[in-house]
Amino acid sequence: MGSIWICVSLLALASALHPVVLIPGDLGSQIEIKLHRKSVGHWYCSKSSDWYTLWLTIEDFVGPALNCWADNFDLVYDASGEPHDIDDVDTRVKDFGGLEGVSYVDSHHIIPYYVHLIKALHALPGAKEGVTVRGAPYDFRYAPHTKKFDEYFERLKQLVEETYEANNETVVLVAHSMGGPVTSTFLNIVTDTWKEKYLKGFVSLAGAYAGATKSIQALTTGNSEQIPGFIVNRGVLRKNGRTIQSTYWLLPDRAYWNSSEVLVETPERSYTAADYDKLFRDMAYPEGVKVYDTVRDRDYMREDPGVETLCVHGYDRPTAVKYSWSKMSDFPDERPSATNGAGDGTVPLRSLEVVYFGR
Repeated sequence: MGSIWICVSLLALASALHPVVLIPGDLGSQIEIKLHRKSVGHWYCSKSSDWYTLWLTIEDFVGPALNCWADNFDLVYDASGEPHDIDDVDTRVKDFGGLEGVSYVDSHHIIPYYVHLIKALHALPGAKEGVTVRGAPYDFRYAPHTKKFDEYFERLKQLVEETYEANNETVVLVAHSMGGPVTSTFLNIVTDTWKEKYLKGFVSLAGAYAGATKSIQALTTGNSEQIPGFIVNRGVLRKNGRTIQSTYWLLPDRAYWNSSEVLVETPERSYTAADYDKLFRDMAYPEGVKVYDTVRDRDYMREDPGVETLCVHGYDRPTAVKYSWSKMSDFPDERPSATNGAGDGTVPLRSLEVVYFGR
């Protein structure tokens, strides 16, 4: 938590005279859905609705409602590997350009996200609500290099231009976690001329540039942290999580975890970052190979993004770097034991330190 407040202080100094666009991390954007389904998987699930919050409304995770939520949150893949929503639903991020979709994780404002940072920025001299700080939520189920992100990057580009014009100042991009590699991808798409005109710099908060080991737990066991099973059905979360493309994109990157470093261990064999195909097959989910193929060779970072960059992250929190099952009968359904290493509590240190920006 200390590093977040350090970042607020640094950001206040870095952006005192510059507007800010906030780019969230994985799970950090609120997503809305509209149903017009011909059929549903459970009799008690709605077939039609007006727009409502799909991610996150906490009561959707309790009891049978979780089944309805998961059915609507799944991604499916066409023959070319392009992901999209299930048939007969429409989804959108909440309040793109505004702050409602990135201030809190949930619709009831119980789980804070960027809200404290927003308040700190609005307290700066000259800041104007709705003008100085803007939000750029995205559908975190997808990975870059998809049609969904092509649309997002075009909207982000337009938002930066609008924010620049409204403030007559270059813009600071602030990104958290998955938002770091998302922003890095964006900065390698736009031209140097565009960046020079519209951007002051990039602030990366805990950027997961080489992935995070917790993605492995999400795909094997289902990552519901310490929530008791009688409250949240981890099996339902796992089934849904295995359709989410970004979970595969955020697996520890083979370029930064060598072939001798064990990430998953069972009594019968060990798996490294070079063994994801084998892992998916051995956990009886060969479909995971096809989803992983859609992100297998996607770089988290390519070249210098071409803007001034400030990187802030934690480093002394126990962070899972390996998962182990002591009995084959428990793999992959039961919770594994975790071996911890250095990191910020979620992202391993080597992923946080991948950043090699030249400017």
